[in-house]
Amino acid sequence: MSLLFDPANLPAILVALLIVCVTIVLLRKQRSPAVSELNIYPIKSCANIRVKEAIATELGFENDCIAQVSDKDGQYCTPSEQKFAKLFHIKPMLKNKKLVLSASGADSSFEVDLANDKTKPTLAVPMIGPKVKLQDYGDEVSSWLETATGIQGCRLTGIGDG
Repeated sequence: MSLLFDPANLPAILVALLIVCVTIVLLRKQRSPAVSELNIYPIKSCANIRVKEAIATELGFENDCIAQVSDKDGQYCTPSEQKFAKLFHIKPMLKNKKLVLSASGADSSFEVDLANDKTKPTLAVPMIGPKVKLQDYGDEVSSWLETATGIQGCRLTGIGDG
């Protein structure tokens, strides 16, 4: 006749029971998730803007990742590459459909009119994927960015209104 309970298994049974009890206690103490800070990044890989609220659209939060810095070949510039690290120092600010850029060490700020209909379509590579049609915000902002970051031939490109 075999026993359903083997005393030799008692230590393993006690450890398993202890794990179940601790798990139950921890699950009961868990709080509901809460948002402690909300940030948007109007230009990918540049500084964030802390916001109190954000409108969700089919493309994500409004004004989040609406632009990027591309190199002269249309490739997305990411600060994970050392030569683009100064992108972290570009501080965007949103003001009435305008993107105001500043940077530590830059002599002045630069204002980009996001509603400007003089942008030119261009092909650029986003963070991942094939080239897509983006709007180029022009030579003046590109010159400002080049001076602020040292990225030769860089362009500010974005999704535009379309």
